[in-house]
Amino acid sequence: MLVTIPLFSVEITLGKATRKDPVGAYKALAPGTPWFLNGYLNVLTLILMLILRRGLKKGIELANSVMMPALLLILGALFMTLFVGWVWRIPNFARAAGITSKAVVFIWSFLVKYLIPMIIFMVWLNLLGINLEISRLFQ
Repeated sequence: MLVTIPLFSVEITLGKATRKDPVGAYKALAPGTPWFLNGYLNVLTLILMLILRRGLKKGIELANSVMMPALLLILGALFMTLFVGWVWRIPNFARAAGITSKAVVFIWSFLVKYLIPMIIFMVWLNLLGINLEISRLFQ
């Protein structure tokens, strides 16, 4: 919940602010930069998920049909939070989302710029088989 709700609202706000598709939203908000590639990554992930879900049934094919789109989806989410937090900037996001409370903007800023990207990156590393064993730090 800590990650999914902010990510969902970021995606909705990008579309609302630009009234464009995923690729067009990045092109409109950061013209002349390669950030539009994340829009393509989001679309590619959705297409892969739809294709792989239909065609494959059991075994390693099923695992790959879930893992590959998951890796791409997580990578797209990471890039989206980095884009909103560091390129488009939180004040623009807050204005587009209709957030007026300074306290809420501060919390969103911390979540989108720092906490959520760290969590997403750790989940992505874990899916790649890299175990950070952070729980040992708290023992």
